[in-house]
Amino acid sequence: MNVTFPVQISDFEPDSPWAHLNGYRPQTFTWADFLRAAMVAGYPDLASLPSRQFARWRTAAFHLGLRHDRGQLIQPPEWAQLDPSEKAAISSLLGIVVTKLLVERLLNAPIFLFLDVHFTVIYPPGVERIRPDIAAMTPAGQWFSVEAKGRSRFRQATLEKAKRQAKSLGTVNDDPVLAGVACITSFRAGRLEARFADPPPSPKEAADGHIEPMDALCRYYGQLDRFRKYSEPLSEHAVFNEYPGVNFMYSRELDVSFGILPQVEKALKEQSADEIFAVLKDIAEPRIAELHPELGPDGIVVIPGESWKSDDV
Repeated sequence: MNVTFPVQISDFEPDSPWAHLNGYRPQTFTWADFLRAAMVAGYPDLASLPSRQFARWRTAAFHLGLRHDRGQLIQPPEWAQLDPSEKAAISSLLGIVVTKLLVERLLNAPIFLFLDVHFTVIYPPGVERIRPDIAAMTPAGQWFSVEAKGRSRFRQATLEKAKRQAKSLGTVNDDPVLAGVACITSFRAGRLEARFADPPPSPKEAADGHIEPMDALCRYYGQLDRFRKYSEPLSEHAVFNEYPGVNFMYSRELDVSFGILPQVEKALKEQSADEIFAVLKDIAEPRIAELHPELGPDGIVVIPGESWKSDDV
């Protein structure tokens, strides 16, 4: 199942490597894409929220929030009956997941980590203590500053606030970020849309985030552990033959089978960031996505179960 939603991209300067993205650019993703992004965004470890409860909550949220009509994401029919906190939770979750998908596709930055969870952040004296939600790393070990907001409806003030946050992180490990991007997801006439903008860099000193590249990689892939703990190993599936060597697990709560490319698993055990980056560069080729739609640019394979294939998902 593929779903498409409109994306309005703006504010990349003419000399930016991403200036060609500016404009109206609808994007199409699969359910596998959305589920993979949901599995690696959120609480950082098992201690933060018990894994089985986390999987159940995320499953319920996505079965409620991920609804489609003729190939477009729509607000759930139950929207009018939800209370404000429920609407906020669904909108926020969709915002984080959509931002993750757009950042990895448009900017080739698949390693996606919450700044206040995983980084040490240092502020120069006198600098306002604001920060973006996320830092996203490319296979070259370079970083983007990313602010994600999910709302029921779009407001320009929300985008302006997100831009301020996106440009508040100036460097990661003392190297300038490649760009700051703000992503706002909202609903118009009941259909999901996104705005993706690159604010101008701050003329003042900005915050610096610190994390070792190998630590960042371990933390990113380690987010799957909260699902692995209550999942079952699998050995047979019609799609598995396309991914030899992947140790697939099945999560009953999420109704997905998932695994990591063996080259990435091996490099994680050997603590080799360079080997992981090499794999991510190889699978970033467009032909790989066409041949293997269940494989994400982060090397994670997700195969949705039958409950995600129904017309009334």
